[in-house]
Amino acid sequence: MIATHGNDLRPGDAFLLNSPYHGGTHLPDMTVVTPCSTCAASTCTSSRLRAAHHADIGGTTPGSMPPGSRDIAEEGVLITPTRIVRDGRFEEDTVRALLAAGPWPARNVEQNLADLRAQLAANARGIRELERAAAAHGWPALLAYMAHVQDNGEACMRRAIRNLADGRFRYEMDNGQAIEVSVTVDRAAGTARVDFTGTSAQQASNLNAPRAVTIAAVLYVFRTLVAEQIPINAGCLRPLTIVVPPGTLLDPVPPGAVVAGNVETVAVHRRRTVRRTRSAGRRPGNDEQFHVRQRPLPVLRDHRRRGRRGPGLRRRERRADAHDQFAAHDPEVLEARFRCCCVSLHCAPLRRGRRLSRR
Repeated sequence: MIATHGNDLRPGDAFLLNSPYHGGTHLPDMTVVTPCSTCAASTCTSSRLRAAHHADIGGTTPGSMPPGSRDIAEEGVLITPTRIVRDGRFEEDTVRALLAAGPWPARNVEQNLADLRAQLAANARGIRELERAAAAHGWPALLAYMAHVQDNGEACMRRAIRNLADGRFRYEMDNGQAIEVSVTVDRAAGTARVDFTGTSAQQASNLNAPRAVTIAAVLYVFRTLVAEQIPINAGCLRPLTIVVPPGTLLDPVPPGAVVAGNVETVAVHRRRTVRRTRSAGRRPGNDEQFHVRQRPLPVLRDHRRRGRRGPGLRRRERRADAHDQFAAHDPEVLEARFRCCCVSLHCAPLRRGRRLSRR
């Protein structure tokens, strides 16, 4: 977005994108970026962004994730970085035109507009809180602490990397494609090179993952190795050199389908990498423990099918529904909210002496 509109970026504006070729993930994930004003003494331009999964963004099937898509147009409306607010005025006609574009436009434009207004409101609240913190502490102090968070993230990541060794892995998938990665560790410097050279070329299917998702998956895996309780931030990426050849299934280039299957593609790679880490004797981090504890959920679905419900089970069902909704998102956001939920899901049936069958 900055590369496209960086020369005309000011408070009172907002931008929308969902294109996997411009840093997006898959089309239903609509990202709204809002610039934030700074004091005159600061040369830094801060911004807030809010990404939300929309119920539908068009495509050949409701929900915008058709299982048999072979071109990204079949998955919905593709939006490159576009200004949707100028000087505080929401450009509704522009947004409507975007949502109506393509051979399979959005099905419920009014719902999309309402969701976008909610995202803009969330950004506005974030900006107010950021400016309130700046008023209390001053922009120089606030920016210094932002830099400290990133520097600390970098230092923690370097310490974790120094405990690793070189490795090379290949994971073949059902359709004949393969993810291949080599990791080269410089323990003295605390850096790692993650090279996906050898990964299969992109195919005309929806089992490709955009580069942004690939980088996020690498960050996820390395974050599980950090012992300290830190927020995920850009500093954690500084010790990592990530090589993803363009035109592969982990960095597809247009035209072609990209993203209906990107969550599954990256989940396979993440699970494989976490298993390798565990087998190497590494103590799992909090995020890895969270990932492993997702398994009791099919038990809950089994009970829903049989109709045996009680107050406790209904509560656990609601937790499971929330877990299913957010399980593919940032583990740092999920950690505090769902770890206790997953523990109760895992242990509650045993504490009550129940034997729950699993199909």
